[in-house]
Amino acid sequence: MMNSLIDQLVYYYNSRLQDDIMHNIACYIIDHINDIESITAKKIVHDCYTSLTTVNKFSRLFGTGNFNMFKNLLIAHRVIKMKQVFNRYENTNFNQLYDVYVSSCHGQDAYDQDYLFSLANKIAELIHETNRVNFYGAIFPLSLIFNFQVDFITIGKPVFIYTPKDDYQGYLLNDDDLSIILSITGSYITLAKREFMDIYHSGTKKVFVSQKSDVVLEYINNFDDAAVWYRYVTW
Repeated sequence: MMNSLIDQLVYYYNSRLQDDIMHNIACYIIDHINDIESITAKKIVHDCYTSLTTVNKFSRLFGTGNFNMFKNLLIAHRVIKMKQVFNRYENTNFNQLYDVYVSSCHGQDAYDQDYLFSLANKIAELIHETNRVNFYGAIFPLSLIFNFQVDFITIGKPVFIYTPKDDYQGYLLNDDDLSIILSITGSYITLAKREFMDIYHSGTKKVFVSQKSDVVLEYINNFDDAAVWYRYVTW
């Protein structure tokens, strides 16, 4: 289902540059996607410290007249998209994905299929065990995970992305979250040092994905799967 309301909601959240009330409402809805049927405009007003006028204004951003219309459309689109997601993943063949990965290496040594499969399973287990998945990094490669983000939000696993900010004030890091840092060159460690150190010292489960293994080795002991290395971005 192209351009479903879930796609639009996630795109709006990702592209919002300021953490204003509209961004907060989008975040709240994504974070409570499993409770969307019971969420009311009044509850959002209370939990997001805003007004009914603002909640309805937010709803109109997506072409709906008020929050009830927004919610009903979101529920309907989620049902359709969930069927599509499960059908797509049921028909996913890891061997075919591995062939795509090998071809993308352009002659460089590729990881052994069993080893790569074990890494994928490890990350899948971490995702399953946690309540929410938070990705950290630059706009690229975070832009590559949009479909992943939409799919998992659809099935009830909130996924958020965070890029470095000059006015960084700290992240709300929960122990039952999974923090995944995507940094092709490993430069996130130095260019977003405050953000990285907060994640590093937090109680969240952690994964670092990078081409540059030597950059992250210093920090390896504090990560659940500290350095998942790949030679070429394939997902």
